[in-house]
Amino acid sequence: MPVVEIVLPLLTGFLCLSLGLYALRFRHRPGGLAISAFLGMAAITAFANGAEGWAQELSAKFAFRQIATFVYWSYDLVVLWVIYSLLRLRENSPLRFMLLIFCPMVVASILTLTNQWHGWMWSAMSVFSGQVVVSFTPLGQALRWYVIAMLIILVVLGTFLSRNLAPRWRDKVLWVMAGMSMPVWLAAAKMAFPNSLVQVFPTSLAFLPGSVCFLVALWRQQLFSFSPVARDRVFNLLPDGIMIVDRRGRILDANTSLRALIQLPEDTGTLRIRSVLRNYPAWREAIYMGGGSQLDIRIGEDDYQVVVQPLGEMHDAATVSTVRNITETQNLLRRLEHQSQRDPLTGVLNRRAFSETFAQRKQTLPDGPVGMMVLDLDDFKQVNDTYGHQAGDDALVQVATYIEDHLRPDDLLCRMGGEEFMVALWGIEPEALRARAELVRTAVETQMAAFSESGVTVSIGISYADSNADLEALFRDADAQVYHSKSNGKNQVSGPVQALSV
Repeated sequence: MPVVEIVLPLLTGFLCLSLGLYALRFRHRPGGLAISAFLGMAAITAFANGAEGWAQELSAKFAFRQIATFVYWSYDLVVLWVIYSLLRLRENSPLRFMLLIFCPMVVASILTLTNQWHGWMWSAMSVFSGQVVVSFTPLGQALRWYVIAMLIILVVLGTFLSRNLAPRWRDKVLWVMAGMSMPVWLAAAKMAFPNSLVQVFPTSLAFLPGSVCFLVALWRQQLFSFSPVARDRVFNLLPDGIMIVDRRGRILDANTSLRALIQLPEDTGTLRIRSVLRNYPAWREAIYMGGGSQLDIRIGEDDYQVVVQPLGEMHDAATVSTVRNITETQNLLRRLEHQSQRDPLTGVLNRRAFSETFAQRKQTLPDGPVGMMVLDLDDFKQVNDTYGHQAGDDALVQVATYIEDHLRPDDLLCRMGGEEFMVALWGIEPEALRARAELVRTAVETQMAAFSESGVTVSIGISYADSNADLEALFRDADAQVYHSKSNGKNQVSGPVQALSV
């Protein structure tokens, strides 16, 4: 039967080899490399069976049978590899299972190689319908049944574990399981019925329907990769940068936006994040942690938000990073924050921001001396009534500028409302506080002399605390001193030299 003995095995071999090379394209995807190895092993088995049917001499037939036999002993390990990589099993049981399988495989391989000297695996050979028929010893039969039993357990285990997957992944895994189980059932039938017609069919023929199952899984493509339309029309056209990294830190893919952003070459096959993201340690650490985090980074002059998420159970620790330019959003937030803290007219701190900053300073410098100035423009209502509110606003802006120009860099200035201002000064002694207040008063009087016929002046009240300063107490005392200045002729500084009792 040359068709069964030669043509079909060779056809199966070419089909498995083609599918194995195609699956090799997805070697970085979960299950891709393992499935490629499985199909390569199937191709070797099929070619060996075809060559066995083609050969005329018994020795040549047996040599090709030996090749198929050695592949046969490794079948369990490859099936376990496929299941492990597809389902990404994290527990230790698959590793123990691998040891359970591997030890008898080594024994069987050694006994097969040395059988001509001891005859422990088989005792006789013959040719039936172009194929070598081997009479196995009880030990050889036991090892063969062991292989079959392990294969059945593996396929059943893989099918059982796939029940926890999402439906869109589960049916693809089941197609792969079905493809791997075909040779198992044929081998079991040949061992269970040694004198039946099933012996005519080489075991590799079962890879033919099995290859069809693999072809369905690969053709659907959702098991491994994006569809071409999704990639070309969505993945590469998204304004956000996207990068996919496997559990070893290798960059599997990146879209056009991400490549342009961090200067990635087109071929990312050999790149790892430890070199590509060496300037972004927080991003790199988020990827190594397996995702589920969000962080802000700065690339060049722009702000970016990076969201790192795991790809899901089918991809083990692989992650996808989404990088979005948030420069405009950050600038808006900064403007809003600035506006929430600043007086809209003069640009100095408002009272809420002043109180918050004072509390922060108090925590960092709890024992330092603090001085307080409260400043109130003299006869400001007359300025508004005579020259209008626009002139009054201009006067407030100019006065705030002159006050700020004559303060120290760390002093806090705020507009409390109307024509009243407040200043907090850390690390200052009482004499220096009064001198600073006189400097501010003189500057306002001098600079604002030409603003109106009577000029613009300011009355100032000061207060002081050695340590543990209380804002309300300082303000009450300084505010009372302002009224003392106004009642004594205005345009002067009032306030005690001694510290408050707090």
